[in-house]
Amino acid sequence: MSEYLKKSERDSLLPAIMRHVIRYLVIPYFRVSFFNLDEVRKLERPYLVLPNHSGFFDPFFINAPISQKFHYVVSDTQFRSPVMRYLLGMTGAIPITKNTNDLKSLKKMTDASRAGQIVGIFPEGLRNWDGETLPIIESTAKLVRMFNVPVVVPLLEGAYLMDPRWGRTLRRGKVVITYKILFGGQKPGRLKIDDIVREIKEALEHSEFESEVLRGVKFKGRKRAEKIEQIVYICPECHAISSFRSKGNDFSCGACGYSVHYTEEGRFRSPSGKDYFDNMALWNKWQKKEVVKILLKDHGDEPVFSDCNLIHSMPDEKGRFIKRGKGCLYFYKDKIEYRDGSGYLYIYELEGITGMNVQLHERLEFFYEKELHRFHSREKIFSARKVNDFYESSLNL
Repeated sequence: MSEYLKKSERDSLLPAIMRHVIRYLVIPYFRVSFFNLDEVRKLERPYLVLPNHSGFFDPFFINAPISQKFHYVVSDTQFRSPVMRYLLGMTGAIPITKNTNDLKSLKKMTDASRAGQIVGIFPEGLRNWDGETLPIIESTAKLVRMFNVPVVVPLLEGAYLMDPRWGRTLRRGKVVITYKILFGGQKPGRLKIDDIVREIKEALEHSEFESEVLRGVKFKGRKRAEKIEQIVYICPECHAISSFRSKGNDFSCGACGYSVHYTEEGRFRSPSGKDYFDNMALWNKWQKKEVVKILLKDHGDEPVFSDCNLIHSMPDEKGRFIKRGKGCLYFYKDKIEYRDGSGYLYIYELEGITGMNVQLHERLEFFYEKELHRFHSREKIFSARKVNDFYESSLNL
């Protein structure tokens, strides 16, 4: 057993305590229920756990009714805080650097599996933003075949409506977790990658807004719509970009006044205007198509959009993010410019940007010339997701 796993096994008190707190306090409060647990408890270790990912509590909910500790693969950005690094290390989490070929992470996963441990991987690669399962990353299927151990897929329903990625508060409603054992409980080492991907996709395919078990369930909360501008960034009424502001259970466009009420069922209802979209998934699909239309227009020398009051940070030699300035980000068809308060101008050619992603809620991160840059707002209303969507669409045009 590797030193990593020896330490993980020694530090077993904290995860045990956490599971008890989650099991006896958090789970009853949020009305979490489980199905097919007995089948999972009969499985012999090692095995893989491949859940969908909607909320912060997903890994804790999934592991709580199982006595053995899960070694979840977690983005290395979560380890940057000393406190989180300590807690995640105690719980056996395995750090991985996104958008790279992380061989150290692969070795730790392999060590854990060979030592008879349970490894947890999120096949979507990140938390979804709109309540629908994201495409499955093919590399997950390759890991499934390489490890050649039984596979458990916990499907969470209600986790997004309880804790949307963009949300400011938790909502009390109902969460259902159904554990599915793939491939008849057999080892999948000889299966084709396409067949493994298909099985995982079918097991995880889910929409919060089409789920029968969530029909009519109300998710209570006083600030259900707050910070929704992190994901809703195009107005369907006037097509303005980043014009919405949220308060309480409502959000409205500052350009045209179009307003929307976010219901306890997670639906959109306009108090006075047209209901363009019933839910977040439909709105998100529409605005992604609008992004392409916007990029195809002639913007001349003007930016497609801009965001101000953004803090620019870069990591020091110890990985601690240091503030470099505060200013405005301008997105063009072929570049991103950032001008800070002192007038200093950064220019990032889109073709030179790598590893762009959104960390936590609204922290935009990417590499440029091998240096990591981060942008975020103190008000937490900056839509880093918007920048990421326009960036990806620009590269595909």
